[in-house]
Parts: sequence; C-alpha cells; structure tokens
Amino acid sequence: MKKIFILLVSNILFFSESISQFHKDTLKIEIDFKERNFLSDSNKLQKITIGQFYKVHISNINQNLFSISLNSIDTLLSTKQKTPVLGDINLSLPSIESPSSTPNENKYFHLQQPQKIINGFKKAIFKIQQQIEEDKFKIEKTYLSALSIESNNISSDVEIFMTKFNSHNNTLRVIYDDIVEKYNNYKDSTNTLNFNINANDQLKSYDEKIITDFEFLMKAVASLRDSISADKVSEYLQKMVVVNNNKGDYTSLPFQFSGEQTRLQINITPRDPAYKLQSYSTQIVFPTFPLKYNVTGISYYYSGLYDDAYTTLKPNDTTYQYSLIPSRNYEPGIAALLHSGSKFKGNCIGYHITFGIGANISEKVRPRLMVGFGASFGKKHMISIDGGLIVGNVNRLNAGVDFNKIYFEKQRPDPIISQEVSYKLFASIGYLFKF
Repeated sequence: MKKIFILLVSNILFFSESISQFHKDTLKIEIDFKERNFLSDSNKLQKITIGQFYKVHISNINQNLFSISLNSIDTLLSTKQKTPVLGDINLSLPSIESPSSTPNENKYFHLQQPQKIINGFKKAIFKIQQQIEEDKFKIEKTYLSALSIESNNISSDVEIFMTKFNSHNNTLRVIYDDIVEKYNNYKDSTNTLNFNINANDQLKSYDEKIITDFEFLMKAVASLRDSISADKVSEYLQKMVVVNNNKGDYTSLPFQFSGEQTRLQINITPRDPAYKLQSYSTQIVFPTFPLKYNVTGISYYYSGLYDDAYTTLKPNDTTYQYSLIPSRNYEPGIAALLHSGSKFKGNCIGYHITFGIGANISEKVRPRLMVGFGASFGKKHMISIDGGLIVGNVNRLNAGVDFNKIYFEKQRPDPIISQEVSYKLFASIGYLFKF
C-alpha cells in the first residue's frame, strides 16, 4: 500500500515539474521603433510559463539620441552625452601669412635665400594645416550623422584617424627640426655680415624680419603638434567610440518570468532636451489572462472510506451477544487542497492536479491525505470539481470475531476493532480565489 502511494506522489511531482519546464526557450519581444510596430508573436507571450526567460529587442533606433528604460532598469550612459558642435574640437591653428616679397638687392643673396626657404616652410605647414582641418571636419561629420534619426552609416574608422594624426605629427616634427637647422645656419652665415647689415637700415629691418619669421615658424609647428597630441586626439576620438557603441539595435538582458502576469513598461526618452524630440512610452501586459494558476482552496468532499461499527446485546448478566450493524459506505469531510494547472486558451475552463489534506466530519475525526485531478470554472472566482485517491486510517472489525456466536463475558474477543490504512476514491467541490 505504502509503495503504491509513494509511486503515485512521485509521478504527480514529476508531472508538475514537467509542466514548469515546458517551453523554456527565451522569448523575444520585438519592437520596430521606426514604424512604431510591435513585431512579436502575441500567442507565444500568452503561453509563457513560470521560470521562462524573455528579452526586449528594439530595432531602428538611434541610441545616441534616445535612452531606453525597462521598468526600473535604465540604459542611460553613466555620463550625459553632449551634443557635438563645431566648437567641441579645438584644433585652432596659427594663422600663416602669405610669402613676403624679397628686397631687390642681388648682392645680398644670402639674405634673399633664407626668405625663400621660409616661404617653402610656410607652404608646407599650410598644407598640413589644411589636411588637419579636413580630418577635423570628417570627425565632426561623423558626430552629426550620429545625431540623425536614421543613423545607419556611422563611420567607425577611429584607427584610421589615429594613424593620420600620428603621420601629421611625424611630418611636423621633421619640419620643425629642419626649421631649427636652417635658422641656425642663417645666424651663422650672417655673423660675418653684421657690420654691413647694421649699416643699412633696410637690410637690418629685413634681417630682423627673417629672424622673426623663423621664430614664428617654430612656434606655429609647436602649436600644431600640441593641437594633435595623443591626449587631445584621444579626447575627441573617444566621443566617436561612444556614438559607434550606441549605433546598433537595443537588446536587453533576459528577464525571468516569475509570476502569473508581467506588466513591462518601456520608456524611450531623448538624451538631451536640446534635441527637441518626442518621448515615447508603452506598456505590454502578458499574458493578458494568465493561463497558469496555483491556488489553494477549501473543498467539501465525499469518499469511499468508512469505519466499521458494531453494537452489543446483553440478554442476561452472564452473556454478551455481538451483532454487526450495517455501516454507511461513504464519508463526508472538509479538505484544504492546492490546485496547480492551466486554463484553456480563450475561456475560463481549466484543468489541474490537486493534492492536500482533509479531515472527515463523522463521529471520530481523522486526518486524510488526498491527491487527484480536477477542473476549474471561472477567472478570479472559481468553482473547482476534483476527484482522486484519499488515504487515511479507518476502523475495521477483527476478522476472527464471529457475530453469530454467543460469548460469555470471560470469552469476549479482544480486540473487536483494529485500525488500518486504507485508500479509496473521493470527489469534491470547492471554491478558489485567484489573486
């Protein structure tokens, strides 16, 4: 008897576990932000089971413009992403003057020749300055394209820009070293002409201008190199990394469905009020009507368990006569049962397994263990009809007692009644309330 009961309970627990493990694949809630459409299969969400995972996927959304929050889980960046403007990238360059005219003094050739060299340096620096400006505008274009609602073609060539600026820096270093060399050569060559130069105001003025131009060129190159130093280039290319990280679709981490119903709140808001964009919000409730239920309720039952009963007749003082009184073949009682099951889709009828404890309401109250199956009718307020096995102690007449025999008092059989564990079928009707 005990083996049968243990086997029955084990099968029921296995069946219950199988229900909870059914459909454990991760569901995806898909939203097309561009079309403002919900793309998921609603039927799958209506059949989600406790323990199953789901995640949210939002396509065609520019996360450089919008932040997304799901319930209390926020996707905001740790620092606010500033709107890029042309002034954000400080690549101010020194103004390069146009080449100066040389004096018409052919006899002072070594004063004319340095000016040609200076003019050559100015052209080379101006060319690099133009290249840096072009790279700067390409980066700014990347920033601005990242602020488009449909930013599908954001450049991610961070390494290319780093290589270009490093090349510019190396070129400027070579030019700087060349300027210093030519400047020192010029000063050495003019030491023998100091008397003639100082004696002529025009030549003296011209000599001072050459020295000033050399010093200006060295400062200009140093300023350009500082504007594209590793720290400054990294500072504004870092923003490019951020916008590239945010250019893809949004996919949340998996959430686990742990209740009977989920209300998923999705908020999409502009990252900065300066963008002048609308905010969006939606709520998804699934399942709309929870199919699964685990409810405890009170039931009134009838079962096939009953106690044997007898009476004694005493004709005189010396004898006892025992006779059997017919017993009822059912037992009423009250039970507290747990119902675990699911509703049929589209209606309020459900099916479930049930198990719990009960107590009979006959003359002698005894506990009962009950397990079985049943059906429910209703949504929140439900009527439950169940049936199954009921197990408990009952009184049974001793098989060795002959109720047709007259016993003397000293011969009275003992015991007349014995207890044993028995099982029978039961049927019950009860009330359930689903919170």
